[in-house]
Amino acid sequence: VTGQSRCRGCVLLAAVTLLPGLAAASCLDGIGFELPKSVQWVPAGDDSSGERYRREWRPAGAAAQSTQWVISEERFVIDEETTAGEIIEQAFGSTAADCNDVKTTGPEAIETQGLATAWGRVICAHNRDGDYGSFTDYRVVVDGTGAYVLKSEVRTLPSPMAGALSFGSDAPDRRAAEFLARLEASDTMTKKSVEVCLD
Repeated sequence: VTGQSRCRGCVLLAAVTLLPGLAAASCLDGIGFELPKSVQWVPAGDDSSGERYRREWRPAGAAAQSTQWVISEERFVIDEETTAGEIIEQAFGSTAADCNDVKTTGPEAIETQGLATAWGRVICAHNRDGDYGSFTDYRVVVDGTGAYVLKSEVRTLPSPMAGALSFGSDAPDRRAAEFLARLEASDTMTKKSVEVCLD
């Protein structure tokens, strides 16, 4: 299944932030990405208002509070000076406020079709609003006044320390293998499958 954000009608924005030496594009039309094929995904929300939108997917049959994986794509307006890395740092801070312990990786710059984008991961040991921990990958693409954020949250059992995994007493080896497969697929999707649509 492919993300549903490929090249919709173009919203005229400021020039795309490009790597040094590359010509500016006139419009960023959206991002495209490929949802992991190992899971049957279903839409779980679509909230749009003007230049802002948020779409969410989760595995078929999974309830909102018990799902082991949530993927979302969001667009929102930002200050022209804001970078993709700064948006990821803000996401790290929001997670830290809702979690008993966090560990972060990145932000890392990734060139995508000549654009300077960023990736990052934050690990939450125990979410204060839910009985789970999480490994959340972010990929952010920024134009002059707008940000596109792909977020992949893989959930696991809560733990006292970020990165200290526990899989319970019921088939822990199988649960561990399934979790690691989800985490690898999340990493691949957010790092390697993202494309940008330029008008």
